[in-house]
Amino acid sequence: DGAVISAGKSYTYPSPYYLESFGMFGHYPSIAGADDSSLSSNDDSSTTTATTISAATNSSTHSTVIKTLPRGILNPAFIKYNTYGTLNAARDNVIVVCHALTGNASLEAWWGDLLGPGKAFDTDQYFIVCCNILGSCYGSAGPESLRPGYDENNPESHRNISPKIPKNKQNQPIYGIDFPDVSVRDTVRLQLLLLKNELKINSVKCVIGGSFGGMQCVEYCVMAGATRPVGGSLDSDAGGVGSKKADAVGMSGVPYGIGEFTTKRNGRIEPFVRSAVPIACGAAHTAWQIGISETQRQAIYADPKWKNGRIDPHDPPHSGLSVARQVAMVSYRTPLGYHQKF
Repeated sequence: DGAVISAGKSYTYPSPYYLESFGMFGHYPSIAGADDSSLSSNDDSSTTTATTISAATNSSTHSTVIKTLPRGILNPAFIKYNTYGTLNAARDNVIVVCHALTGNASLEAWWGDLLGPGKAFDTDQYFIVCCNILGSCYGSAGPESLRPGYDENNPESHRNISPKIPKNKQNQPIYGIDFPDVSVRDTVRLQLLLLKNELKINSVKCVIGGSFGGMQCVEYCVMAGATRPVGGSLDSDAGGVGSKKADAVGMSGVPYGIGEFTTKRNGRIEPFVRSAVPIACGAAHTAWQIGISETQRQAIYADPKWKNGRIDPHDPPHSGLSVARQVAMVSYRTPLGYHQKF
């Protein structure tokens, strides 16, 4: 229910963060809010309306909760992270550890036996960074985050908010079902911006992670493991990767974010990420995995308490979620693994 918050620091991207989905995959400039009069009771949050908010400026006042959220944009976009060890003078003794889907930025809580002096994640030798992911309930921007425009310092100004806008247990308006679609690449790019712009890291020695963390490792390789993308332009004036124009639309002559992260090291241009160890993951989901995921979603949808995503925070759809999790746990092992264990 979003009550668990990971310890650590937060990094907030300083301007609207354009997601990989912005302007792609049939997405529209805006997503209708639950209290929009054009929505019927059978409509869901993906219905589009003529009402929009400027995608570039997110121009709503802080005294008005946004009814219509931009599609493909997070503002603010923030992630939780922790660091361990000491950064060297060259700022390149960095190991990034990526957590699995339900993990958090507190590395010591789940791989603690590997963390410390003389261990695999040697804090005497390396500067270790562990970041949370977008959409998580452990302190990063996600469905439980406060809805843009809500002023925590003046809650009385929002007393008449439509009951259809998602709220948390404290009756504060949140994203809820209206949280935008985010990809693995969206999360990894924000982590890379944290590493390069906030922590001022020059190079990453290694990225490591398992399961969903492994998928993040693969994205790190794709986005920051080469000195230039295949095709496209790195010319900032031409609107290539890394330019204001490219950042404003989330894409350019090359795929979103590719080629944006390089470094000058040893007198030459090198990849920002020098190596990676992806564990227990594939390059892409198979049709079988996609089918299992859809079965899990249908289990949640079938719970009467789901209510098309407009859930009661005091009475959430635990039964549907429980069945979905059971499906997940069963599917984590192969038939041979069950045969050998039981």
